[in-house]
Amino acid sequence: MAFLVEQDPGSTASAHFHQSDQFQVVVAGGGTLGLHEVAPLTVHFTAAHTAYGPIRAGAEGVSYFTLRNGFDPGARFMSRSENRAALRSIEGRRHREAVAGPLPPASSAREVLIGPDPDGMAAWRYRLPAGERVLGPDPAAGRGQYWLVCDGSLVRGSETLRRLSCVFVASDEPAFEPVAGPDGLEILALQFPRRPNA
Repeated sequence: MAFLVEQDPGSTASAHFHQSDQFQVVVAGGGTLGLHEVAPLTVHFTAAHTAYGPIRAGAEGVSYFTLRNGFDPGARFMSRSENRAALRSIEGRRHREAVAGPLPPASSAREVLIGPDPDGMAAWRYRLPAGERVLGPDPAAGRGQYWLVCDGSLVRGSETLRRLSCVFVASDEPAFEPVAGPDGLEILALQFPRRPNA
């Protein structure tokens, strides 16, 4: 599941948690996410049942992708006592989040942004000149990957995917091989962690 959130200037999304792992990528505007300043490009990972936030939009608002590899019934806000109690009752739960950014302009063909952690959670950034291709990491190392076009374009078969397009690669699929369009390509690869005993 992938969607773009556009928060109005000065608005706040209160601290909350979800039942699924997620990546968030700030693509426009700015503000704060918890204690972190965010602006394009900021990559934020939050594990399932990890409370985070609040997300405060700055004067220009803030826009970010939320990317999940499975169903989530919605935010459970920490302002509600039953949600705090539910979070405390989850056996073996641990707080897990990681942040990279705001990132400077890409300076190399491949950058490791987060990880890779032992369970496969990781994030990379690739920058390719026109017509070049790169073989991405093996998706079997995690529980699926999102590839998000940050600049330029991605050629995929007969399709051209432009800025803010994304592709999901399941863990049982072959490694993704992005090809840069005529204006080059800057793309993020965001890999979800494997679940214990899965």
